[in-house]
Amino acid sequence: MHNPLVPSVLQALRELATPVKITGIVELLKEPLSNFFVDEPEETRLFKTNFLIMNALFQLQGSFYQKDALYLDLNPLDIRLYPLIKREGQAVAHKNDLLLKEYYGDWSHFEQISKEGVEELLDQFWSYFNNVDQRTEALAVLGCKPESSWGEIRQAYRRLAQLNHPDLGGSEQRFLEIREAYEVLRSLYAGKPQGC
Repeated sequence: MHNPLVPSVLQALRELATPVKITGIVELLKEPLSNFFVDEPEETRLFKTNFLIMNALFQLQGSFYQKDALYLDLNPLDIRLYPLIKREGQAVAHKNDLLLKEYYGDWSHFEQISKEGVEELLDQFWSYFNNVDQRTEALAVLGCKPESSWGEIRQAYRRLAQLNHPDLGGSEQRFLEIREAYEVLRSLYAGKPQGC
């Protein structure tokens, strides 16, 4: 399927200094977007607008890579163009980029979306970010870094639990905080390989 916004998004990237948020692109494209989806409910109109812009950005990402030796990083809150530095054995795209590219390259998501489907996507989105927030807080309680493996998290938990156990003179409140953080992380890591 042809995306009519590709030229407009390219022009927006040229006019806007990177980094830019997707909302900045939407603002710049108000005129061309005003003719799209006029009979759609608000929820699906926003989804389809975002879909077309992200689809265009992923199409342009390949073009920048091939023609200009630039990498277009597509974090919706921080879209940037980087000079492409090729390093042997290093992949340019991140795993999340590939998943998003696959999603926004599949026109069935665009064609089959409904108001209920948008609401479900939003629920999944907020659930994901709630889990990210919980993970960040729990890692901080255990003194772990975001890139810590599950083994490192378990080790930090065991060390802190022993130091703060009430039967060994520790604070019951601190012990419960450590235990709760561990349980949050355990539920988020459930089903992942033990080395994660």
